[in-house]
Amino acid sequence: MKTQEKLQLIKKYTLSINATGKDTFIELDLFGLTFVDSIKIDNNQVLSSILLESVDGLLRKNKVKKEELSAILVNPGPGYYTSLRVSLTTANILAFGLNIPIKKTGKRVAQDKKFIQHMSKFIKPVLPIYSNPPNITKSKTRLK
Repeated sequence: MKTQEKLQLIKKYTLSINATGKDTFIELDLFGLTFVDSIKIDNNQVLSSILLESVDGLLRKNKVKKEELSAILVNPGPGYYTSLRVSLTTANILAFGLNIPIKKTGKRVAQDKKFIQHMSKFIKPVLPIYSNPPNITKSKTRLK
């Protein structure tokens, strides 16, 4: 690999995912400090089928390779069950697969972006904080 190609693959971008409200926001920052771009997804859509595709689109639009991501910030809630489950699963899998740190964030996003620069690899997944307990019902018995 040429020196210039190595320099281009330096991990320098932070990806933030927030699906705690009516919409999901995905943000890309340079070195966790300088805003690069963001997208908004309406949570009325099927988030599970478009979140990863939207992350890929945001990276592609800004000519960023997944290998250039240095960390992922994700808001664990409270929020809606399905939105949180999808966003946290996506963020945890990306962080694990790329072996980059993941950190839960909330209102102190700027502080969290500075903190995460000192982390170097995936340590543990972020768990959700649901606004209500899941509404799980007993399975219906089948007629024979």
